[in-house]
Amino acid sequence: VIHSTHEFPERETFQLNVTQLEDYCGNILTDSIISLSFVPSSFQQIVINEVLMEPNIDLGFAYEFVELYNRDSLQVSLTGWTFQSGSKTFDMPVCSIPANGFLIIAPEYLSNFPYAPANSVFLFDDADLSNSGAMLILFDANDRLVTWLDYKDDWHSDEFALQGGYSLERIDTECLCCG
Repeated sequence: VIHSTHEFPERETFQLNVTQLEDYCGNILTDSIISLSFVPSSFQQIVINEVLMEPNIDLGFAYEFVELYNRDSLQVSLTGWTFQSGSKTFDMPVCSIPANGFLIIAPEYLSNFPYAPANSVFLFDDADLSNSGAMLILFDANDRLVTWLDYKDDWHSDEFALQGGYSLERIDTECLCCG
C-alpha cells in the first residue's frame, strides 16, 4: 500500500524509486524503479468479450469461462472488484488486465492445473454459468457498474452449436452495442 500526501494524477505514468527497503527479517530488497499509474474505472472500459457456458469435452473445451477485455491503453487493476453470475457474487483477487489485453475467469479447480490458461483468475464452479443464460456483471471496487452481459442460449443459430462446446464471442470490442 502506498500512502501519499499528494494526489496521484489520473492516467499518467510515474516512476517510484524503491531503495534500501527492508522487511521484518532484515532482508533488503534490491533497489528498483517501478512504473505506476492511477487508472480510475469507467463504464465499458473492461468488457465481457467471450463466454463459454456449456463446455463439450468432445470438442476440446473442458471448462466454462468468461473472458474480459481491457479496452484501455493502460493496465487496469481489478483488485477489490466483484463479478456476478446470476445470483452468485465473487470477489476478484489481486489481479490486473494489461492494456488492450485479456483476463480469463475460470473454475477454481483449474488453479492447480499445469496448463491453465495464462492471465486467469479462478473464481467459480462449473455450474455457476447457466447453460440457458444469465446476467453477468462486473463492478469496480466502489460498486460502480463497469460492464454487463445478459446472455441467452438461443444466441447460437444452429442446432449443433446448441449442444455445447461453442462460445459466445463479441465480434468488435469497440462496437459496444453490437454482438
